[in-house]
Amino acid sequence: MSAKAAAALAVLAVVAAPGRLSAQVRVDQLYVLRIEGYVGAKPDGLRPLVSWVVSRQQTKYDLHVTKLQVLSGNTAYFNIITFLRPYTPAFRLAGDSQALAAFADVPRDQPIAMIGSMRFSRSISVFMLSTVEPLAQPSPTAG
Repeated sequence: MSAKAAAALAVLAVVAAPGRLSAQVRVDQLYVLRIEGYVGAKPDGLRPLVSWVVSRQQTKYDLHVTKLQVLSGNTAYFNIITFLRPYTPAFRLAGDSQALAAFADVPRDQPIAMIGSMRFSRSISVFMLSTVEPLAQPSPTAG
C-alpha cells in the first residue's frame, strides 16, 4: 500500500469514527442546556461567546451568550453554536410562563442564567425554558 493510500485510509478512519458522529447535534434528540448571558442591548465592553436573535411569539430579543453548557445530551457547546449559526431567529422560546415572563423583563446589564431543554429542527428550534435566574456577578466574557 502506498503512503498516500495509507494516509487517506487514516483520515477516513478518523472522520468515520462513531464518537465523531455522535458528537454532532441531532435533530431527534433533546438537550438540556444552561445559557448565561444578557438580554437586550449588548453591555459596553462585553465580548460574548455568541449573539443570537431569539423569538417569543411575535417579539424578538437579542441574547448575548457568555457561557453555554450542555447539561444533558451527547454534544459539545460549540456544535450547538455551529448548528444555530445560519438561523435568524436562532430559536423560539417556549415553556414555563413564569420563566418566560422573567426573561422578557430582564433589566439591561443584568446577567442571567437560563436552564431549559432544546429540541433542534432544520426549520425552527425550540428552547423550552424552565428557569431564569439573575446572576449575582457578571459571567466571565468569552475570548
